[in-house]
Order: sequence, then C-alpha cells, then structure tokens
Amino acid sequence: ANATKDAGLEFVFASYGFGNVDEYQYKIEKIDDLLDKLNLSLFKQSLVGRLSGGQSRRLDIAVQLLNEPRVILMDEPDSGLDIKSCRELYEILARLVADKNSTILVITHNTHMACKYPYIDDLLFMASQGRICFYGQKEDALNYFNINDLDDIYNAVENNQDYFVEKYNNLVNRRV
Repeated sequence: ANATKDAGLEFVFASYGFGNVDEYQYKIEKIDDLLDKLNLSLFKQSLVGRLSGGQSRRLDIAVQLLNEPRVILMDEPDSGLDIKSCRELYEILARLVADKNSTILVITHNTHMACKYPYIDDLLFMASQGRICFYGQKEDALNYFNINDLDDIYNAVENNQDYFVEKYNNLVNRRV
C-alpha cells in the first residue's frame, strides 16, 4: 500500500513541478527558513491580504529569494513603510547579503534610510531621464555634492541636475 501511496505522491509532485517528495520537503524547509529569517514565521498561515505593509514587503523579498539569485533588484522596497519597518527591512537585507553572499540593488527615493545604515556599500544617484550624476562610496558623496548630511543629496541633485550630470561625465571621461 505504501508503494502505491508513494507512487501517487511522486506523480502529483512531478505533475505540479515539485519533482519528488524529497525535493518538495527541501522546498518546504527552504520556505520555512526564509520566513524565519524575514520574521514572518508567525504569519505562515495568514492570508497575504491581511499582512501589514512591512510584512508584505518582507514576503516579496522571500519570494525573490526562493531561487537563491546572486543579484536581486528591488524597486522602492521601502515605499510606504513606517520608519521601524523600513529599518527592519534594511537590516534584513544586510543579513541576507551576508548570509548568501548576494548583491542587492535597491532603487529608492528614501535617501535618509538608505544612506544612514552601514550596509549600503555604493551609491548611484540618477537625475531625470536616467542620467547618472554620481556613483561611489557614501563618504565621497558628501564632498562631491558639497553637503554636510547625506539626507541633502536628493535636494542637491533635484535643484542642479544638469550640473551634477556634467560633473560626473567629466570625471568619467578623465578616468578613461
């Protein structure tokens, strides 16, 4: 009887793209691990629509991480989050990068949160129409934009887009 049950399970798993029972178990363990790392284990049985904004963002991250990508692109993952949820999000991203040796590219307008934490390595600031106006270390950005606080970068770029785009292009052309 077990052979028939196991064969039936194998057929169902294969039909739905799960491979075999062992593969399915591995995926369940992987999901549980991700939910734990993203502080979502308590919500495992919850409907997605009942999750808070921060929980939904963390669930989005978990889905992206299922296939263990080396590079993850996140478009405004902190949008609409309160400060506590935003801080947790960046702390989780930092742990994931350290654990998986992955690269996470974050697109955000929230320079305050993105620049304040030590786990952001390089900054890329863009002006309208995708024009690059800075790429480099956070520490270099203060001098480059002639500001005292990284919070002021957005205003500096917004008010002087053409100037910073030209400045960046001149720097790049001198390096070549």
